[in-house]
Amino acid sequence: MLSDTVISLLIQVPLVGAFIYFTITLTREFRSDNRATQDEMMKFIDSQNSRWQSTLDDERESRKESLIQSMREVERLAESIEVLASGISRNTEAILSHDVAAKERHANIQTLLTRSTNPSSS
Repeated sequence: MLSDTVISLLIQVPLVGAFIYFTITLTREFRSDNRATQDEMMKFIDSQNSRWQSTLDDERESRKESLIQSMREVERLAESIEVLASGISRNTEAILSHDVAAKERHANIQTLLTRSTNPSSS
């Protein structure tokens, strides 16, 4: 007959084999599920990245258009300022020439008044 040790081994070996088989099978399933989850997560991250990139591209284009429009407005404003400055310069020259003419007229009037009040000096 078989000894107790051999019988014990004959019982334990299949149990250990079943445990190892169960552990390997469970590990494979876990890896498979984990891989599927990782694949789904990567797809999600890629879609989020694509949407975010699209949003950033749209925003960049919008800011670029706004900047170009602002630059055009600044150029128009600079042209208007140049026209105004030129007009102010012409007006200043006209006022100065008017002032000179007015001073000459005032001096002529003063001379005439002086002569009319003082007829003997003529």
